[in-house]
Amino acid sequence: MAEVSKKALDTTIAHSEIATFLNPPVQEIAAVKKKEKGQRVSIKGTVERMSSVLETGTSKRKIITIKDQSGSIEIKLWGNMVNLAMDCELDQTVLLSCLTLDLYLNRASLNSNPSTTLEVLKEEEHVNGIIEAACFDEDELSILVKDHLWKMEGHLMQTIFPLGEFSPNMMLKAITRGRNIVEIHVTIQTL
Repeated sequence: MAEVSKKALDTTIAHSEIATFLNPPVQEIAAVKKKEKGQRVSIKGTVERMSSVLETGTSKRKIITIKDQSGSIEIKLWGNMVNLAMDCELDQTVLLSCLTLDLYLNRASLNSNPSTTLEVLKEEEHVNGIIEAACFDEDELSILVKDHLWKMEGHLMQTIFPLGEFSPNMMLKAITRGRNIVEIHVTIQTL
């Protein structure tokens, strides 16, 4: 007689797999785009664009574009998840946890799911480097440092460039929040 297995399907799942499924580690956007459809991911970046809420008789959707140093990606918040973005503004740094990767026509995007969370980060970061370019337009005051465009208030721009003209070889040490310079520590003219 053939022996019948008494063991049902092995449903043991490692605790680390469960933890990764519920709270995936934060990764750069470029790395997220290389993953397989359906994988859960977490990202941290700056809010670049936000759509208004699109509402039909059966669903609600809001699209947010997030950017980090490696690229940008669209996130679709569905249903009540659109409420996650209520406190979110352009240029803020956010942490989005537990999103589901979608690939459509070879284009990656992320979708919310019931486990998705969004946290607006108030963290400050330091930026150091030579100012490569500057824009003095009143509504677009900004400088370019290490290939990153940083916005700032007029009084800060005047601290760096008191004559309102670009000076090459200016070294900057500043504190940023999102894509905005909020405090300048040192500007030095180098040779």
